[in-house]
Amino acid sequence: MLHLYTFCVDIGRISPPMLELALDWLVKSLDKHNRFTLHVFTNMECSLEHPNVVYEEYFDNSEEDLFGDNWLNLSWNKINIWQHLYESTGECFTWIDLDTIVTANIEYINDYDHLFLENGGGCEEPNLLFDNNTEITVPRNRYIQGNLWKLNPELYEALLATFADLQKLGLELRYDFQDLVNYYLHIKEMPLWILGFNVEAHTINGLGIWHPTDRVHVRFEGLEKLWWDEEILRSEYYPDKEIHLVTLTFGSMMHHVMGTSLFDDFVEDCL
Repeated sequence: MLHLYTFCVDIGRISPPMLELALDWLVKSLDKHNRFTLHVFTNMECSLEHPNVVYEEYFDNSEEDLFGDNWLNLSWNKINIWQHLYESTGECFTWIDLDTIVTANIEYINDYDHLFLENGGGCEEPNLLFDNNTEITVPRNRYIQGNLWKLNPELYEALLATFADLQKLGLELRYDFQDLVNYYLHIKEMPLWILGFNVEAHTINGLGIWHPTDRVHVRFEGLEKLWWDEEILRSEYYPDKEIHLVTLTFGSMMHHVMGTSLFDDFVEDCL
């Protein structure tokens, strides 16, 4: 049984109907392959009813406005909600972004007390971690994404301690929690379990599926390369790799593939 959580929160960035549509896709894709419970923290009236979905009122009890940006504050709050869930249930929950589609059984997550997801692919261009530092970078393909991760209590404390150290150094994280994890893994060189690298190395699940060498998100050209090998999703870019999660992003999805027959057919096949 997977213990997952996500946000379906309207901050004026993505429309409520689009948020609900993504939630529907996520739940249906999980339902097809996995035993799960999904806690959905929301400030909306969601119409989706499912026995494995638990709705909770979204809250942010941060003592300060860390980023001065509604979206970044929302994203950082994932770690606060993780702690809330751990304290109230004793379970180490796994975060999953709303704009993610699950295409396989990922219950192997339960075998690990923590887990993160990297971009994958072949793009080794330097990826920034901070808004005010251009020297500290990691290769794009090894960069840790923010759309799937699992913590344990010790790692939670270690990451918060690392964040405090970065604040003392005056380093400003570019994308909140995920850049913090990248710093912890690649700069502090602390060992972590990484999906597609040292966990399920035969898979590729990050933004790398959309192009082998470029810095891109979901694109029509990448969709054209996806194909089903019986019940296994693959890409012509990486025919020897299995795809267990499809990383979408609302912005690129709405601007590049939404409404195309190829995307509609792909989603239908996934669900």
